[in-house]
Amino acid sequence: MVLKTTTNLKNKANYRTYHRYFALCLMIVFSFCQLATNNTANAATTDHITQFGITWTFDTNYTYGQFANGDYWVVGPVTIIGIDPCSTNVGGVIKNGSMLNPNYTGPPGFVEVKQGFDNRDGYKCYDANLNVALDVKASNPLVITPPSSLISTISLTTITSYPVLKTAAVLTVLNTVPPAGSFRPSYFGSDKTIKYNKSMLNYSKLASLVEPTPLHNYPPYHWPLHTDNPVDINNQDETVERMFERPWIDFRVQVPGYCIHPTDNMYWYAPTMALQVGIGALTLHLNYTNSQKETLLIRFVQLGIDDYGILSRGLRIWGGSGHGLGRKWPITFAGIMLNDPNMFVHNGDGGYWGEDDQTFYVTQSDIYSEPYPIRSSQDGLGFSAGTVTVTKGSKIVSGSGTSWTNAFIGSYIGVDGDEVRAYYPGNYGGYLITNVNQASQTLILQTLYILRAWARGYALFGFY
Repeated sequence: MVLKTTTNLKNKANYRTYHRYFALCLMIVFSFCQLATNNTANAATTDHITQFGITWTFDTNYTYGQFANGDYWVVGPVTIIGIDPCSTNVGGVIKNGSMLNPNYTGPPGFVEVKQGFDNRDGYKCYDANLNVALDVKASNPLVITPPSSLISTISLTTITSYPVLKTAAVLTVLNTVPPAGSFRPSYFGSDKTIKYNKSMLNYSKLASLVEPTPLHNYPPYHWPLHTDNPVDINNQDETVERMFERPWIDFRVQVPGYCIHPTDNMYWYAPTMALQVGIGALTLHLNYTNSQKETLLIRFVQLGIDDYGILSRGLRIWGGSGHGLGRKWPITFAGIMLNDPNMFVHNGDGGYWGEDDQTFYVTQSDIYSEPYPIRSSQDGLGFSAGTVTVTKGSKIVSGSGTSWTNAFIGSYIGVDGDEVRAYYPGNYGGYLITNVNQASQTLILQTLYILRAWARGYALFGFY
């Protein structure tokens, strides 16, 4: 009996040990499963994906999911047997094209990268070899090896301005399932490394300011952060979130770049792009909760990641007139929020963004002292001799050594670069001359002279 009792005690001890070991194993397995679940929480399989009215149809089911901003990824290689709307050649007109990994591999500079979306581009930058969607079907499939970015578009039916595109969406083909919450890699270039996650966003960098009443209520500038009931889902500036919902296709410079700005995704002209960037950035510093800011923040940072992909490949979005604005701050902002110093963009770094090109500083030595020399004449008005003296707040311009006559009445006096000029007959920002005293050699202006000095150069500023 003693032996039996001892054996039973040993069996009970072994039983308890077994259960502890079994429980530990279950905990380990559960932890790994939970980790895997967290990393693949947004993964499923499908034979087609639709976004923004564009549908990619595959030959079979593939694992797919969505990035933090809502754009789709799929694990490849993937075979696409249809892209709707399809890209076909109808009477020589090619629309609804797609591009795979648009890229630039030359030295840094201002280069017109070709596009494969629509051959109605007024600047003749369409390259049929870049349109991978042309006549894609089951018998002519598009096979994409990872990692790759496919940009597919819907063209405008009627062209009324520069843009030829209505909508664009990006499908990213990856080797493996990305961690949940990942940002999409830039659609531009060949680097599709998953570098950033929404968990990296540092909300402490954002202020929580009380919104001034006029900011969103001053007509016509009424941009709420969010709406659950959009009036028009294709209205790009319906809300601040909507401004950055869809990818800004922006890898071509100046006016030729406007042709491929999809009107449902972005505004085509740089000053308004810069305005929207300013509105988005300022809204993120208002007193919304972090959860209320999340959607806008993710979309705004994604814009910065896309623009950085363009910059890092060597392309330059240079300024001039209203061009080149609105790209610099999203990159810097994304770098701040993700703590990536590589994305910090500073003046003089060779970036050549519009904000750099169109802003400069002057010192006193750059300003002419009175009397100001007359630098040139225009249209034979005999305005090349002598000097001028002006008084701020006065309508009188005094000449010395000049030969002004009544022929100047109705024309304008102004500054163009480093040259004081007479403009005739149009107004280029000068002051209208209403009278001339030939004896005293003075001009009478229609409005009070405001500028204190003629500058050697004129500064252009961003439209923020």
